[in-house]
Amino acid sequence: LMARDPDPEGVDLTSTIPDLLSQIESDDITINTEFPSTAMLWTDVEMLQPTLTGPLENAVRYAESSITVSVTSTAHGYGIAISNYGPGIPAIKLESLATGTETPLQHGRGLGLWQLRWGVDALGGDLSFEVNDGTVVNITLVDLKD
Repeated sequence: LMARDPDPEGVDLTSTIPDLLSQIESDDITINTEFPSTAMLWTDVEMLQPTLTGPLENAVRYAESSITVSVTSTAHGYGIAISNYGPGIPAIKLESLATGTETPLQHGRGLGLWQLRWGVDALGGDLSFEVNDGTVVNITLVDLKD
């Protein structure tokens, strides 16, 4: 899926993200959203959905009590920030992702972060992380219509 050329169509992130969140079992976790009234983006929906599902699931899984998902307008698309106040992503996993390689002594246990990286790259976006008292996953997506 991530290896094919994107097939852009119009999607409203303010409805797509809540749809994805509704499919995630959240039990006692409060989900806060901070969205504009609409956030129309030309992107590949088939790539977008699995790209966003992983970090949304992890935010809920590792949250202590709540997560916040925000969407903001950028010069060429939208930024999505997924925040939780759980244990945070271990630095060794982020180092492997940043270097683009894993070694026998420096590696993750799954493909979730790699799927996120590959998906954001395939959509022409940017990915960054803030890890302090929890994790903020920052995804910037560009409008593929331009």
